[in-house]
Amino acid sequence: MFYLRLWIAVAAFPCRFQNLGVAMLSIFDAQKSDLRASKALAAMRNGLEIVRYGKLRGGNEPTPYEVVERRPMYRLRRYSVPESSDTANRPAVLMIPALMLTADLYDLDAEDGAVAMLGAAGVDPWVIDFGSPAHEEGGWQRDIADHVLAVSDAIDTVSRVTGRDVHLLGWSQGGMFAYQAAAYRRGTGVAGIITCGSPVDTDSAGLPWRVSPEVLVRTADFLADRVVSRMRVSDRTLRMWFKLLDPVGNAQRRLAFLRQLHDREALLPDERRRRFLAKDGWVGYPGPAIADLLRQFVADNSLLSGSFVLRDRLVTLSALTCPILAIAGKYDTIGTPTAVRAIGRSARQARVYEIEAVASHFGLVAGSGAVNVTWPAAAAWINWIDGDGARPAGIRDVAATSSQSAPDSVERHGGALSGRHVLITGGSSGIGRATALAAAAEGATVLLIARRGPELEQVVGNIRDGGGDSYGYQCDITDSESVELVVKAILDEHGKVDMLVNNAGRSIRRPLHLSTERLHDFERTMAVNYFGALRMTLAFLPQMRERRFGHIVNVSTGAVQAGVPRFSAYLASKAALNKFSEVAAAETLADGITFTTVHMPLVDTPMIAPNDYRAFKVRTPEWAAGQILKALVDRPKRITMTKAALWETWGLVAPRQKDRMMNRRFLDSFDSTH
Repeated sequence: MFYLRLWIAVAAFPCRFQNLGVAMLSIFDAQKSDLRASKALAAMRNGLEIVRYGKLRGGNEPTPYEVVERRPMYRLRRYSVPESSDTANRPAVLMIPALMLTADLYDLDAEDGAVAMLGAAGVDPWVIDFGSPAHEEGGWQRDIADHVLAVSDAIDTVSRVTGRDVHLLGWSQGGMFAYQAAAYRRGTGVAGIITCGSPVDTDSAGLPWRVSPEVLVRTADFLADRVVSRMRVSDRTLRMWFKLLDPVGNAQRRLAFLRQLHDREALLPDERRRRFLAKDGWVGYPGPAIADLLRQFVADNSLLSGSFVLRDRLVTLSALTCPILAIAGKYDTIGTPTAVRAIGRSARQARVYEIEAVASHFGLVAGSGAVNVTWPAAAAWINWIDGDGARPAGIRDVAATSSQSAPDSVERHGGALSGRHVLITGGSSGIGRATALAAAAEGATVLLIARRGPELEQVVGNIRDGGGDSYGYQCDITDSESVELVVKAILDEHGKVDMLVNNAGRSIRRPLHLSTERLHDFERTMAVNYFGALRMTLAFLPQMRERRFGHIVNVSTGAVQAGVPRFSAYLASKAALNKFSEVAAAETLADGITFTTVHMPLVDTPMIAPNDYRAFKVRTPEWAAGQILKALVDRPKRITMTKAALWETWGLVAPRQKDRMMNRRFLDSFDSTH
């Protein structure tokens, strides 16, 4: 306005001051040009500094910390917090990074980072630092179990030093580690769990490029078994991958940075965060850990099922009783809100809460969503759980938590099967043994039947040594008299059997043209797999009907759906049991009795030992026990694997083509004379 008024005044003088007006406009244009030039010069100066030093020098410094413990798998940091007269009574939180990012994730800003905001709220912040696999001895050979067990060890240390139970906080896969470590410990020493963008139902998680779940499962299995287990995924590859997952957001962040490149004072407060996401914060990902991630959490969706295997030990999320806060990002395309809050369906005994932030996946820990929601909510929730403060605003109960709506009258204290009497046939080894241990861990009274007495007693002893309740009965299920005596003894001693797992089985692998004079092969498999299971089922049905409750799990095989050659005797016996279960389920539903058929893939048990299956994917007994545990707890109609279901569908849609494919496999894959 000043220059406009000046120009009007000058224009009033016809001659003498006209040149002065032109001069003033020239000065104004020159000032604008100088401003643009100075911005350009400042941007060039800042850009050259970034090129030369890799960063803008200055800005906030990292929060001081002490390395309390050093181990081959990790270093345990304890951060300095503001002085307080009550430091001994601060609740402790152990923060867990995802594998592809460094532990500095939680200290990106001296004022707005997790360490700073939690510390200012009266929390004692600890961080577990896994280091970079490229710089740690044996780093490229680490798997998921190594990291989960490291978190469990760190919990012991923090608890010992502080004298308190520990809260766990993890972002993305770090949150998954928190769930697993707490479940592995059955909640011992864990005060609560906070996760940020940590998917539990991977079928509901963000799938890149609209990939269908079926294709994703098949791809994950293939990559885990054939490709990634020996790979070393570098930090540069991971950076590129995450940029491809969110190309628009990445471009917007770069453009915003370039627009501010001239303003050093505006850039400096966010410089550490920018460097962290652009380059400094990324570390490589070990191949075995990727294979575990693909196999357990993508292909098997094991967190949703509530059970997974750690070092051949079955672990269940239903063992969790500590409170859980799941923080979801409204615009998170990796850990979608639906996938995050599914923890309520897996941790049935826990109090589960949720809160949603207007943020993307990274924004939950490195953006405005973190500053405005994640860290304030986490701090307030920790203090509330520790009895110091009111329930934080905006935190809701997860409606999917099922512990308040169990499908029957049994109270579930300490496990999803507490109060249940579960009978398992073939319980001395393999799937039966693993299932017995898993059911006992869930609070069931486990009744075991097997032919081999010494092995049976050993399993019973293992369960009792672990604080469980178990009883063994030596019995041959192909012998009607033996079954009758054992059933009477069980009912006399225990009064009931709530759930029956027909697991005992026999397999014979022989081509049909070599079986024409071996009718006894078919009779033997039918005697165990069909008539043995039938004897047990018919024996316990009357008391189940009388009590109007019962659940029967029949262990079948996915090979029935596929029609695999060489197993005609075995598959015929399993198919007979499948069809019996289907009919029986329809007749007994009104009596409160339900059936589940579990179509198992190939499992590493003594039953398959005589044959060479090295060319095939073989599951562990503990993995199989997780499927049976899911059948006992959730009681679905059937549990099947995607690949077997696809074979079954192919047989319905194009039966002749499927026969040709199977015949080709029969002739080409093996010597057809054996």
